[in-house]
Amino acid sequence: MIDAVKWLKEVERVAGIEPAWLVWKTRTLPLSYTRVTGQKPTHHACAVNYPLDTFFTYRFGNGLGHTRVNSFLLTNGRVIDPANHFDATADVLVVNGKIAAVGGEASAKATPSTVRRDVTGLVVCPGLIDSHVHLREPGQSAKESIATGTRAAARGGFTSVLCMPNTSPSIDSASTVALIDEKAAREGIVNVFVSGAITKDIKGEELAPIGSLKKAGVVAITDDGHCIQNHELMRRAMEYAKMFDLPVLDHCQDYHLVSDGVMHEGYWSTLLGLRGWPSVGEEAIVARNILLAELTQTHLHCQHLSAAGSIRLLKEAPIILPSPTPASPAAKHSGKRTARHSSNIFRKATPCPLGPSITPTTK
Repeated sequence: MIDAVKWLKEVERVAGIEPAWLVWKTRTLPLSYTRVTGQKPTHHACAVNYPLDTFFTYRFGNGLGHTRVNSFLLTNGRVIDPANHFDATADVLVVNGKIAAVGGEASAKATPSTVRRDVTGLVVCPGLIDSHVHLREPGQSAKESIATGTRAAARGGFTSVLCMPNTSPSIDSASTVALIDEKAAREGIVNVFVSGAITKDIKGEELAPIGSLKKAGVVAITDDGHCIQNHELMRRAMEYAKMFDLPVLDHCQDYHLVSDGVMHEGYWSTLLGLRGWPSVGEEAIVARNILLAELTQTHLHCQHLSAAGSIRLLKEAPIILPSPTPASPAAKHSGKRTARHSSNIFRKATPCPLGPSITPTTK
């Protein structure tokens, strides 16, 4: 009779996957593992801004190893440049790490020694930015790590990510921010921006040292995964965020309304006899945040919304437009109220220059 545990262990070993903790002493396997680094991905969605040594070695297998290539010609890729409203099949010439030519002149300017690669079927574009990722370090590397998370990002064409602070310990101190920055510099292969916790240990009870977090380099604050139920505490958090020019990202969920719901409240929850999760549980916090953002003039970003009512509230929310000051456009505001919905979606993990604005994301 085959020992199932030993057999599965051997399968994982051959596949290049090792358990993230010592589980083989038990008969129960974990739900997640950390993958051994150095394996070659089988496919890339984008060619743009992917680390060049990894891109050429893994995608094309030309034996360049880990020698970084700073000059090359990409041919026949779909080039998308939103800033210049360009979307067409074209060649891109990169010289010394900078784009030297796009289109017909790219091939003409390339020297005979230029590395050339056909990227037919791939997209060549500015690096994508993900403003909500979980790299799970420190403390939860069994789920993800900076090394694996940034490689996954690069593989999909994302060159900048904003990591959430719900780690163990949570990112509520300058020392933890420094730890992540150091590890990201050493193991990450894309730009890693850090968000800090709004409250200590993300417990929603006491404000974290927001000024120290800003000085340490965080670009936003959030208790992601948790929602601050104390309205006065949330107001003070927004006021501090305004002082330090930080956007506030909020996980909108009223615990008293959603309770222990397991699915959307409605016909099917009733039919199945399951505890429902009403949309108002999200909408109530969105409405609160809109009022506090208007009061404090703070840049608010409502995360992963799923209720139509939340989007309606955001569309109808009044926002305050800034005065056109050249030094610090987010520091002073004219006080003019308008019902126009802000179009400045949180894109680059940095405070929006036209803040305060109220911007939604959907699941």
